[in-house]
Amino acid sequence: MSFIPKVRHQKTAFDSRAEEDCYESLKWKEKIGEIKDLETQVRVKLLNGIYHHTDFKFTFTDTDETVWAEYKGFEDARWKMVKKIWRYHGPGRLFIYKGRKLALLCVEVITPQKGDYDAESKEETSKEVKD
Repeated sequence: MSFIPKVRHQKTAFDSRAEEDCYESLKWKEKIGEIKDLETQVRVKLLNGIYHHTDFKFTFTDTDETVWAEYKGFEDARWKMVKKIWRYHGPGRLFIYKGRKLALLCVEVITPQKGDYDAESKEETSKEVKD
């Protein structure tokens, strides 16, 4: 496994400059009031013993819906597994961003299927995220 240096932005570390660009875009949306409560590197329990650190978590101010977001450059096997699990056990919608700066786009939104959704898992995740 190779060492990949983190990109620092004030007190926050990012895996890439592109992820930092995504953060700056979301910070701008927070500043103009589109979103609120922006957090970085949020640990989410998907299944017993399976956790994923999402890049971002925020709440839309107009609907008060809390969502999670990932910036993706390269999609490895682990990420593909996380996406599949999120479709059934994610705590809420997951926005996936790609691109850089002005070309940053949300390319996919994963909405967990309600029929197979585990409400207990959601409650436990919410408690862990607040801690």
